[in-house]
Amino acid sequence: MHRLKGAYTNRNAIIIFGGPSILENKYDLSLLSKRDDIIFLESKALTPKFIEYGVEPDYYLIPYPE
Repeated sequence: MHRLKGAYTNRNAIIIFGGPSILENKYDLSLLSKRDDIIFLESKALTPKFIEYGVEPDYYLIPYPE
């Protein structure tokens, strides 16, 4: 964690969770690949549809309830 301190100063973060709203609202996530944001992807959002967007997340969020 120490090596990441300040690594993303002045950059925006986008967090994508696995809820249905992205598909329901027909968001075009392929537009994210043109931006210089840090992208966090929650594990439930990693679906074939997400892969079609061609976005490469910087980090994966993999929460566990225990």
